[in-house]
Order: sequence, then structure tokens, then C-alpha cells
Amino acid sequence: MATKKASRMRKVYFLRFLYRVCVLIALAVLFAVRPESADVIGGTAVFSQFHPTHLLLYFLWGIWMFDMIFQIVPSKGWFSMGSLKVFGRNYSPCANCDQVDRRALRKKYFKEGLKIWCFWGPLSAALALAWFLWLKPLGAYWFPMLFVAAFYVCDLICVLFWCPFRVWFMKNRCCTTCRIFNWDHFMMFTPFLFVPGVYTWSLAGLSIIIYVIWEVQVYTHPERFTDACNDTLKCKNCTDRLCGKF
Repeated sequence: MATKKASRMRKVYFLRFLYRVCVLIALAVLFAVRPESADVIGGTAVFSQFHPTHLLLYFLWGIWMFDMIFQIVPSKGWFSMGSLKVFGRNYSPCANCDQVDRRALRKKYFKEGLKIWCFWGPLSAALALAWFLWLKPLGAYWFPMLFVAAFYVCDLICVLFWCPFRVWFMKNRCCTTCRIFNWDHFMMFTPFLFVPGVYTWSLAGLSIIIYVIWEVQVYTHPERFTDACNDTLKCKNCTDRLCGKF
């Protein structure tokens, strides 16, 4: 039996993964050679300082803002259904959807979200503690920037290879039915919440808006997020095939 090729969406995400690895490596090299280049992310330095080494940081700000804006605006082809299921246009009710208890779904999603927060909260607190106690007095702005870049890579490791949130906490089938799919930027920019600045807070602020929109939709339209209600999310209708199973 011939093996089917990877889906277009999986190829797109794999290329994005390789790009993110390159970004992490480039930042690590940059900060090893010129650690003060990360200072531009603090305060209003983004307007008052410029050096050729800052171009990568400006480029990343633009890419991250672009990605987040297109999570708010429905756009097939660039994002998977795991992200787009939040929109009503992608909801296709199953025949037995009326029998699904939406109150039970809300309770289930609340518990899953709480589990993730119980994991992510202490991790974020540890990073904040390290920043405020040891690294902020030294002006080591490379520290939060490198963690953001590391989370940038880990996000697609979860999508393409192995996801601890799915395996340990939510037990969901795949990314298509993931309860926290659009938490990615909010989780990624968590280190920026502790670094006051135009660069950091503009990114963190938009990520919070996306997180709130997602959570409001989870509460008001829980049926959109489960294949028990939404036919679009069923394996037989999946075209993304990010799981790699064909």
C-alpha cells in the first residue's frame, strides 16, 4: 500500500517550525556576541535606540503581530482548523448535537483550563522571580527574549511531535480539538508581561486580547470546540492532518 504524502498544512507548519528553530539559534548567537542588543525591548528604547543588530528584533515584532492579527481575522490556508474553530463560519453541527449537554462541556473546559493554569502559573512565576531578583538588576534583557524564542519553538513541537498538555492534562485527540490552541501567543509572551516597554507590552497586550476572545467563545459556544457537536472537527473531515496520521 502506497504511503500518502504529508498534508499541505503539515508541510507549512513544519517549515514554520524550521524557521522558528533558526530564529532561536540566531538570537542565541546575537545575544552571546552582543547581549546589550536586547535592551531595545525595554521601555521606549525601541524608538530611541537603533543598531543593525536590532533589525532581527524589529522583524520578529512584525511577524508576531501579523500572526496574532490573523488569529482574530478568519483566514483559511495559513492557520489550521484547531485555531479557526473559534469562528462560527467553521461550525457544522452534528446530527445529535442537540443531545450534548453544553453546561457539562463548559464545566469540562473550565477544569481543563484550570489544569493548564496550575502548570503554567508556577512556571511563569519562577521565570518572573529569576528576572526580578537576579537578571533585571543586571539589565539582562536577553533573558526574557530568549525564553520567548524558546517557547516559540516549543509551540510547534507540541503541534507536530508531542504535546505534554494533550497527554498529561486534556487527553484530547489532537490539535484540531485542542481546548487551548489559541493560547499559544499568550503563553509565549508571558515573560514579556514582566518587562515594561512598548515592544514587550504591545505583543503581550494583543496576545491577552486573543486569549480573552478565545475564552469568551469557549464559554458562549462550547459546541464549536468538540467533535461531539462540530462535524468539521471529525477525523473523516480533516484536511489539516497535523497529527501526521494519514
